[in-house]
Amino acid sequence: MMKKIDKRTCRKVADPHLKFRKDNGLLHCDQIRYVVRTAVKNISGTRVLVLYIYEAKKVAQAPCPPLFTVFQTQDDFATLKHYDNGNCQWRTSTTGNLNRDCYFTKKCAFYTPKDEKRVLDYCKSKRDTGFGALSWLQYGINNRKELERRHKKQQVIVEQMEDLPHIPRDLKGFIQRESVQHFIFYTYHTSKKPMEGYCTGCKHEVQVLGAKHNENGICPRCGRKIIFKSRGKRGYITERGTVQVMQRLSEKELIVRFFKYYYTYYRKEVPEISVYENSRLFVSWDENGKVSEDWYHTSYQSGDLTPWKKGQRPTYIYYQYSFEGDMSAHLYYRNLDEVLVGTPWQYSQLKTYYQKDPTPLYLLTYLRAYQKYPMLEYLVKLGLIRLATYVAYDMRRDNSKKAVNLQGKSVKEVLGVGKDHLPFLKEVDPGGQQLIMIREMLNRGVPLNRELLKWCGDHRVGKTAKVLYPLKYMTAHKLMRYADEQFAKFRRKNYYQSGHLFSDMDNMLSDYCDYLCMCEGLDYDLKNDFVLFPRNLPEAHHKVNELSDKEVSAAYDNQIAKAFAEMQRRYQFSKAGLMIVPPHSGKEIVEEGHKLHHCVGSYVKKVVNQDSIILFVRKEEKPDEPYCTVEVVDGDVNQARGYSNAEPPARVQAFLSVWKNEVLYAPALDRAA
Repeated sequence: MMKKIDKRTCRKVADPHLKFRKDNGLLHCDQIRYVVRTAVKNISGTRVLVLYIYEAKKVAQAPCPPLFTVFQTQDDFATLKHYDNGNCQWRTSTTGNLNRDCYFTKKCAFYTPKDEKRVLDYCKSKRDTGFGALSWLQYGINNRKELERRHKKQQVIVEQMEDLPHIPRDLKGFIQRESVQHFIFYTYHTSKKPMEGYCTGCKHEVQVLGAKHNENGICPRCGRKIIFKSRGKRGYITERGTVQVMQRLSEKELIVRFFKYYYTYYRKEVPEISVYENSRLFVSWDENGKVSEDWYHTSYQSGDLTPWKKGQRPTYIYYQYSFEGDMSAHLYYRNLDEVLVGTPWQYSQLKTYYQKDPTPLYLLTYLRAYQKYPMLEYLVKLGLIRLATYVAYDMRRDNSKKAVNLQGKSVKEVLGVGKDHLPFLKEVDPGGQQLIMIREMLNRGVPLNRELLKWCGDHRVGKTAKVLYPLKYMTAHKLMRYADEQFAKFRRKNYYQSGHLFSDMDNMLSDYCDYLCMCEGLDYDLKNDFVLFPRNLPEAHHKVNELSDKEVSAAYDNQIAKAFAEMQRRYQFSKAGLMIVPPHSGKEIVEEGHKLHHCVGSYVKKVVNQDSIILFVRKEEKPDEPYCTVEVVDGDVNQARGYSNAEPPARVQAFLSVWKNEVLYAPALDRAA
């Protein structure tokens, strides 16, 4: 333990009232601002080096106290600053940084050679200058102090990390069987005979036929999903990932341990394996169920008592993937039944949830979501895994209409569909967007197609209009077949690909609906398969868009005019001097935006594509004068705007509330009844 300086006793010798010869050249040199005198004193039984630092100009004029008095021992140092009013203040900065000047010592000079030699002798340094020796001594003291402070903090961590449960014996086996990507290394030849291969999953020689390098496949022996690798092309392969293990520490505490693994194949069939613990999460709770979380990560520094540091691992680089900082991991589930007993997550169905979809997950988000939304248990029990994922992970980022009613107390209230539709939902396993789509189809009286809705879930297609619009001209089977074919042919495989390509299936269907809409507006024969299913959708879409603005506008007006009667039947309403009317044309929508000074004119294309519905609120005595504009998306009001994009008046808001209950939601309510 480092011995501290006795500051109270030091004050008594802080000003020795030293005298200077006024004819000393140091006092009149422009480059020298401070003059240093030294002494070695016995203070409280400790041999202390004392440096008295004076301002050269002041001592050249008359005797004065030092500006700084530095007290230096082998274990500590401190500086006392003297002010003109007689007050003093202790400072802890090194001599080289006194007065907040990193060049302070370069402006100093020892009054005599003996003063400098006294510093060199005390510091026992081989340095050439007294300030260099003093700086080196203070640097070492600061390092020892910092190490003591670190050790004091780390001792708490060392005690917390003691007596942790042993790592599961079969952890490496679990990684090998259920986490790591496996390969079949095969020897390629041009004949049609089977090729000799080796499966890293079952560790057996196998015969493969028609294998292609880097393509996905199935091992003919163990049935695992694998990637084919030709021995002549494979090179070095490194497969990495993360596994998390949950263990019980006490009655009120859990620990989640994160392990990183590397499987490296150096021109061999058997990999070199590296598994190491990367982070730890301590989860504790009190009797009221309040949960607290403490993160620790590994970061070794010379002299540390433990490599564990408090806090989550910093990723350093924004918008760039950090493998070490990624806590999404495969879940070791074999001990969960016993670990979760008596915890707030005993009935969370975590094990079942992971086994249904054994992909990496951020465990902490699921645990938090279950505490907030206990309905997760029932969604998993019902087999609605995608909806459980939506509630746990996606719902807080979803700015659209929520798919699940969190305040509901029955299946009908929570999901928006009756119990009689549960078998269908179990079979389809919809996500949040697909559940909204199912409700919208039921609301419109559209028959539900299991295969189509399951396909929508697999491809994350969630806009009802993007599916229903093409179905006016084709069967669901033809739509899926054509969409899969075009998406496979024109999919954007990486960010740098140029041209009109599709980033996802939703993007492809959006272009297809736009193409069909334009064809319909131009009175093309959509019963002709050549028109309905173009071989090159991006090219066909581009050709349609090459029409003049006048032709496009006419096509859009034609489409909106065709839908007017249906929109009037579904949405027209009047009460308390106000009325709801649909637009007759795209031009009318544009004029609405011009007169009310908002951007509804840019929504014409969305209206034509049935991505949204635009309606006008008008006064009954002035039916042709714009007053307020309403946008409906997926069966609910998305926004309502008055003049200059302002919120509508209270009168209009009250009117819209009545309209929503009596008209907009009426089909769903009637069907429920």
